[in-house]
Amino acid sequence: MKGSNDPSILIGHERLLVTAIEEDIDLLLSTYQRRITYDFTAFKEIWADLNFEVIHFAAHEKTGREVFMQTLFQLLFDKYNKTNLLETKLGSIYAMYLLYYTQPKKLFDQVIRIRVTLGLASKSSLISWNCKRYKIHDFVYIYNKLKNDSAWVFVAVADPCFEYGTRDAAKENENEFQALPKELAQLREDLSQIRTGVLESPSKLIDLQNLSSDYYSKRDVICGTAEEKAVGQKKYFSMLDSKDFDIYRFSMPLKVSNMDFLDGIEERLARNRHGKNQAS
Repeated sequence: MKGSNDPSILIGHERLLVTAIEEDIDLLLSTYQRRITYDFTAFKEIWADLNFEVIHFAAHEKTGREVFMQTLFQLLFDKYNKTNLLETKLGSIYAMYLLYYTQPKKLFDQVIRIRVTLGLASKSSLISWNCKRYKIHDFVYIYNKLKNDSAWVFVAVADPCFEYGTRDAAKENENEFQALPKELAQLREDLSQIRTGVLESPSKLIDLQNLSSDYYSKRDVICGTAEEKAVGQKKYFSMLDSKDFDIYRFSMPLKVSNMDFLDGIEERLARNRHGKNQAS
């Protein structure tokens, strides 16, 4: 029996446990994963067959509707982040697509848009690129549809008041972010102490490449919190309702130095390998 202190959501005159919603999501995604398919048609059939009363309960309720919908979105993002299974990642986005576009527009002034951080948008963009490469056309279409219809709301923190999902997950993320600045500072110091001469050694080039990749990956995570919030507020408030905001063009400058630097290292490494082969 669930305790009275378990996280819950008031929707209309009913209170729903977050764990009950999460169990429905787990069942939905695991059923799709067992189909061993990437097609949206199969996912839609599962969605219809399971007929989740809890998930669809909020469709015609106004009280608590936004918190309920954002809880669904954030729980799906949580599943997306914690799995390495492509079927589960695709299913999470497919579920968001159905949740977003099945909102009854005639009953409400506006639909509930999906809160997403820049870091998560970057990850989902990479999945979309890979799906395009391997001809998983359903996901590419659905991802672009959500993007082009401005379904995403780009934010610094997806759950700023711990209203969505669980407090345990929020605390876990908070602890992770607190540790990252120290790691970033150490990596920055390590990079600054490397002499130019070591670039002549292929093994050192590989070490430097790995160190650089680690540095930028941790920097990008940090940019999803404090730094991003400062930049994000300035940018979003000036373009609050604009549909011309291209998140990828906006975030690209953060990536340019990273890629240019790594490309330079890889070129040096290739030249060293070529010279070594000629010498032998």
